[in-house]
Amino acid sequence: MNTTLVCKGVSGITYNLIRQLGAGGEGSVFTIQGNNDKVAKIYNKKILQNRTLRDQRERKLKAMLKLDLPVRVDGILRLAWPLDILYQQGVCVGFVMPIISDMLGIYDIQRCWRADSNNPSTKKVLKIYPEFTWKYSVQFAYNLSWVVSYVHSRGIVIGDLNYNNIFADTKTGAIVLIDCDSFDITDKQTGERFPCEVGFPEMLAPELQTGGKLKGRFTKETDNFTLAIHIFRLLMRNADPFGGVSSPGPSIPAVASGNINIINGNCPYVRKCALTIPAWAPELSILPPNLQNLFKRTFYYDAMTSLKRIRQRATAAEWCRELITLAKKDTDNSLVKCRRNEYHVYPIHNTKCPWCKCEQPVKTRIVSNKPVQPANTNNNIVSGQVSSKSSSGGSQAIPHTTYTIQTARRKPYLLYCVIIICGLISGIIFKDAGSEAILQIFGEYLEPAKCVIIISIIASIGGILLAHHFEDSYIYAKSGIPWMLLGCIVLLIPPAVAIAAGAAAAIVTYIMGALSTLLIVIFGIVILCGCLSGS
Repeated sequence: MNTTLVCKGVSGITYNLIRQLGAGGEGSVFTIQGNNDKVAKIYNKKILQNRTLRDQRERKLKAMLKLDLPVRVDGILRLAWPLDILYQQGVCVGFVMPIISDMLGIYDIQRCWRADSNNPSTKKVLKIYPEFTWKYSVQFAYNLSWVVSYVHSRGIVIGDLNYNNIFADTKTGAIVLIDCDSFDITDKQTGERFPCEVGFPEMLAPELQTGGKLKGRFTKETDNFTLAIHIFRLLMRNADPFGGVSSPGPSIPAVASGNINIINGNCPYVRKCALTIPAWAPELSILPPNLQNLFKRTFYYDAMTSLKRIRQRATAAEWCRELITLAKKDTDNSLVKCRRNEYHVYPIHNTKCPWCKCEQPVKTRIVSNKPVQPANTNNNIVSGQVSSKSSSGGSQAIPHTTYTIQTARRKPYLLYCVIIICGLISGIIFKDAGSEAILQIFGEYLEPAKCVIIISIIASIGGILLAHHFEDSYIYAKSGIPWMLLGCIVLLIPPAVAIAAGAAAAIVTYIMGALSTLLIVIFGIVILCGCLSGS
């Protein structure tokens, strides 16, 4: 469909809209003459003829422009954010936004499994990434966490973070969020809130679900809940964390009043509930313990405790910190390849390939409840609208960006050397105090020379554990000098241990004294009772 529309931007720029790319529930998307990086979204008649609704849209767009949110980071597009407001005869009719091309839906990546060669999503993903492995899923999970963390850091709540609004740029591997005009926005100047009013039951936090309608308001915590579901699907072979096999009977579906499994916290991967894990899905134990813990913090609740545990949910920033090790492009020490299938890549702590265990013939698998296939499955998406241009295929590199995938700046050896030296120094400093402490606590005298050895070993071991915990932060920090101050903490380990040992000895002495007194009293009562009964 060809048309010509002339609109004036709030910036003063005149836009000539040439060709319609697609249409959706709120409006149509058009190309802009002389501009290949942007497109225009024009509202439909239902919005334009409703002055109240139209004015609300205009105020929200102005509030979004005030946030001055960069849509590109390191030159890579991250958000289909409004860039300009369009007017005709003084009336707001739509907005300008970045064009999204060469994209792959997050739902296709989640559903990609080589064993399902007839799966349309598998065919689509392997056409673009023929070497696709689980590590790709990890990197997409990291990039998704990053963009959510980026939006949250600007004080913005996403709201409807469903799989139709999340796409991967096949050229860079970056995750791009679309339909940003539906975000839950608050005007920082006027205080007016423009709530997100839509959501999929299988993606919403429990506090938002009731009677088939949204209740409450979207928050960063509700975003974190939905984010965890997407990450779970990416890492766990598209398994629904709140789906599974009911016993007896078929899988429990989402109901009209909301997703009953989410409301009741029926996640069989983190706690015992009415569901069991389907045969084709892996167990949570295949993931490193740090990732398991984030899922448990987010999904471990029931109908009575869901509200109390909202603040315990893993944040997008935490997911970034825990996923980065597995997502690094040049570091595979944490992952291994299956000897039987080179495309089976999994965390190194597994003694056997978890994917071989899960990989059963399709006809024999027990299938759990899965969400409805999204309507928008084409590769070239413009803010949720399907365009006529198809994505180009071809081999692509492992998805990563210069921003998200870092390169080590230094080796950790110097940090460990400083830590060990500080441990040895602490033995010399506290040798006399150590002898005195041992004498007071245990009643035994230990020569200072021996104390030097014991204290140095304790301080060095504690320091090495401390250095190991902060190793990644040290090797990727701009400057490693501040991290050398960990040596000062190592110097404090011996007195801290001495204080803890003294406190423990005092507590044990107190408990033993109390038990002795209690035994004497009981023994006395028994003797007294015997004497009285004998008389």
